Amino acid sequence: MPPFAICLNTNCSFLFDMQESREKRFRVPPHPCPICSARVILYCLHCRFPLLQKPVSESALCEHCDLPLKRDPTKPPPANPR
Repeated sequence: MPPFAICLNTNCSFLFDMQESREKRFRVPPHPCPICSARVILYCLHCRFPLLQKPVSESALCEHCDLPLKRDPTKPPPANPR
């Protein structure tokens, strides 16, 4: 499991650090987001690359494909070309 999870909403700053706790118990990120009730993601929705590095801002980009990790909740999701 990737070490980070973030809220998909561009207007939300929720970040779940699974490495923060050094307990031996497995921690699962909350779903939906506890702040805004949007989807919480563990990977890039474009290329499926896991969130291995801590995103530094609301406009965070995927470290693998450089596309935005977050979406504007007022706009429909982009069409999947696959």
